[in-house]
Amino acid sequence: MRGISDITFWFILAFLLLLDLTVILGFRKLFPGKKRYPLLGYSLSFGVLYILFIVYYKLKDPRSVSDFRPYFYINALLFTFLLPKVIFSLSSLLGLGLKLFRLLKKDNLLFVRIGFILSSICFMAISLGMLFGKTDVRIHKVEIPIENLPKSFDNFCIVQISDFHAGTPSLAPFGNSFHLDKINNYHPDIVVFTGDMINNFAHETPPWFEYFKSIRASYGKYSILGNHDYGDYSKWSSAKEKKANLDRLMQDEQNMGFSVLRNESVAIKKGKDSIALVGVENWGNPPFPRYGNLNKALTRTQNIAVKILLTHDPNHWNKEVREKTNIQLTLSGHTHGMQFGVELDGFLFSPASILSKEWGGLYKMNNQYLYVNTGLGALGFPGRIDMPAELTVLILKSKSHKN
Repeated sequence: MRGISDITFWFILAFLLLLDLTVILGFRKLFPGKKRYPLLGYSLSFGVLYILFIVYYKLKDPRSVSDFRPYFYINALLFTFLLPKVIFSLSSLLGLGLKLFRLLKKDNLLFVRIGFILSSICFMAISLGMLFGKTDVRIHKVEIPIENLPKSFDNFCIVQISDFHAGTPSLAPFGNSFHLDKINNYHPDIVVFTGDMINNFAHETPPWFEYFKSIRASYGKYSILGNHDYGDYSKWSSAKEKKANLDRLMQDEQNMGFSVLRNESVAIKKGKDSIALVGVENWGNPPFPRYGNLNKALTRTQNIAVKILLTHDPNHWNKEVREKTNIQLTLSGHTHGMQFGVELDGFLFSPASILSKEWGGLYKMNNQYLYVNTGLGALGFPGRIDMPAELTVLILKSKSHKN
């Protein structure tokens, strides 16, 4: 969790209070009468929520705590009501503007009613996303034609998982099951995890240890570190304590059966043929850290024609990989698809596209591919809205195979 600056904090609080004032005024028009108990209950409920917001985000420093769960619960409540309130307020203000220009009668509540209906639909969608979206897993199966792929590696199966964020609590009524056991049904040759196993602390992993340990892969399981795995979003009593946290995480991942690649590569061999699996530490655009060293990771791969890169942040592909190396396939995560999307008749939009051109799915430039996995877990808001958790099954094909 990151801290919030004073200016940002007070701006957010003022904005939330202004929204609530608009909502209360709108509700008084929609439901006139002498009984004000529902509005009083509304005011008291959100008054308590804002007190908690002040306590946890202003009086406490999120970077100095070891348990983020209260922050996720507060965020869940704020986020669940935020967009519905914005929709209701904008619709109400639109109606007010039309009245000022005498395009509507003063007693016309059309846009207030429209805002109420749209905000109610939005509230239900967000609530469902919080309750079920994080546990709704979609499996994306993708075939990747690889130039110079050895014949023995044709149909080689890679299962990619990413961004688990083990410490994020689930509000799902049926538990926090991510169906990791489904991975074994695809009989993967290798399983790769592309970073962010945790939110910040290695002690988040134990509840999931057996789940990850049960995953089987013929030629091994490999992982890299994401920006959250280093503990950079907390204040530590010493550099030694921070390092111990990272060491424990890597040991836990190794005990789960993963080989953690830190700016290094490993040769995957089938008979006399080999492909190189290259893993770098986190490399992102500021403010995200750049610990990755691609040149170092590629040191022992010169004689291997096919290279597959694991790098947490997809921005790395544009900056150092495509058209600068002969890496055929890059696997990344990091974006989460911002845990929100809109899919209509094959059209898919996510706000993540505003921040990153490559935010989810398969991308190609000449003979180089990038696949961005939108993750299994959640951060900030403990849910997903039309952006389900993802398991990716990638099948390598020789170049002659049509994708």
